[in-house]
Amino acid sequence: MLALSERIGEVKVKRVSDQVIQNLPTTQYSATNGKSNEDESKCTICLMDYENGESVKLLPCSHRFHDVVS
Repeated sequence: MLALSERIGEVKVKRVSDQVIQNLPTTQYSATNGKSNEDESKCTICLMDYENGESVKLLPCSHRFHDVVS
């Protein structure tokens, strides 16, 4: 791992502002909405299964993640 980090350099993560995240569309997850792809029943960020009625944010690429209120 050290050799790899020396080769590629320091990795810097660009964080999206809270305002951008707040402005993403929010929907309620429903397991009965006709989705057949198992990946669509899991959060893109934490990989945990969604629960029915849970609030989720929708990214422009159509991936979803838990809407965590801080």
